[in-house]
Amino acid sequence: METLLLIHGLLAAAWFAMLMRKPRPAPRADPDGFAVDPALSKALDDSASDSVRFRGYL
Repeated sequence: METLLLIHGLLAAAWFAMLMRKPRPAPRADPDGFAVDPALSKALDDSASDSVRFRGYL
């Protein structure tokens, strides 16, 4: 009787684990490469140009 209870408990735990498992999305590349934020890209370009422009003053 205890063996039957143990088997049912293991089956219930395995079934619960299968139900709670989250499917993982397939790894695939972005269609346009890295996702780029235009505002961040502009801010980085402005920062780089400012550092080049004021390099002689610092």
